[in-house]
Amino acid sequence: MQMSFIKPIVQPLRTSPDYKKIDFEVLARDINPIDQIKFHNYAGEMMYSTIIGKAIAAHQLQNSLTNISAQYQLEKASS
Repeated sequence: MQMSFIKPIVQPLRTSPDYKKIDFEVLARDINPIDQIKFHNYAGEMMYSTIIGKAIAAHQLQNSLTNISAQYQLEKASS
């Protein structure tokens, strides 16, 4: 597993260039199996939450388009 974190370069920190990205690698065999299970559950929940959020946004957009189309048809019929 490869992980990254942001390390400050200067003090006081003011902008994003004041940080640098640090990468490090951890072998899966070095991680406790219980921690691996918790990580996969947490990562799965984050992905599921993101997917659900996008699906809800798409559904709301579809409803908005349907409503706009119906309103356009009514205005077209009245003129």
